[in-house]
Amino acid sequence: MAQDPFAQEYKETIDADAVCSQCGKENPEGTLLCRYCGNNLRDQRLLRLAADTMMANEEASKNRRTFLVGALTVLGLLFVLWLGINISGFSARLTSVPEGDGAPTITLRPFVFWEGSDTAIYSELESALDNSFPTASQAETVRLDPVLNPSAEGTFALFERLGTSMNFVGGAVVRLEGDKYYFAARLLDGTTIRGTGSKGADTSKFLANWTDVGIRRGDSYYAGAGELAANPDGGFALQARADFSERIYQAVAYSLRAAY
Repeated sequence: MAQDPFAQEYKETIDADAVCSQCGKENPEGTLLCRYCGNNLRDQRLLRLAADTMMANEEASKNRRTFLVGALTVLGLLFVLWLGINISGFSARLTSVPEGDGAPTITLRPFVFWEGSDTAIYSELESALDNSFPTASQAETVRLDPVLNPSAEGTFALFERLGTSMNFVGGAVVRLEGDKYYFAARLLDGTTIRGTGSKGADTSKFLANWTDVGIRRGDSYYAGAGELAANPDGGFALQARADFSERIYQAVAYSLRAAY
């Protein structure tokens, strides 16, 4: 059985609302920050429970009008508090500088690769991948006898490098559209990856920033980034990262043209 190329994400055991009150999206159980808009779901739950408690303790002798005015006042104060917490969080995501990195933090929206304007391109690529997904035998053939100076376009077998071993983990299709390379990949564990890359200042490398790659695992979306460079002995060496892990993934993509 192929090894999962992505380490399982760390999940803190927390009490948090699943449905985000800000964007209306549902998140996996135990999620601290909304995957879609960054709303703090634990604070949302605490504020909701506080509002419920305060309304429940209103004196029964007050008439309906007095009760509603009091409840609305409480909710208004809680809303202001909630808004302040989240505006602070959004501001930090947009303008702060992460430790150990000189680039400003940005908002990541990886789901747009499945819902955005380029969805049709990625769907075509995934359909092409379905029709040419490498078998384990084909993948091993191109790994042992790779194409020298391969084209960056086409269908590829993906291998993860773990120490001195190479494990077949999936396939990918790459197509040039204008000045961008669009790609769609599927791993053996069902993870799908969509994104674009472009040649950097060093024309021997292809770069994909955090806003250029989306990763889908089940119903959850994550951002990715990486760089790819041709190997002298064939294939492309890939270094990739995902926002759910601090790990840097090492992989090699081999063109399937050598398998036919």
